Amino acid sequence: KRRVASEPLLSSNHTIGGGVVPTGTPMLKSERADTV
Repeated sequence: KRRVASEPLLSSNHTIGGGVVPTGTPMLKSERADTV
């Protein structure tokens, strides 16, 4: 049961962190600079 709970969490994190980060790196950097 512990492995099943960790699998979806890791999958969700990897998809959001590995797919959104590289895809929106320039946009996020620009937005972050403007926000700061």
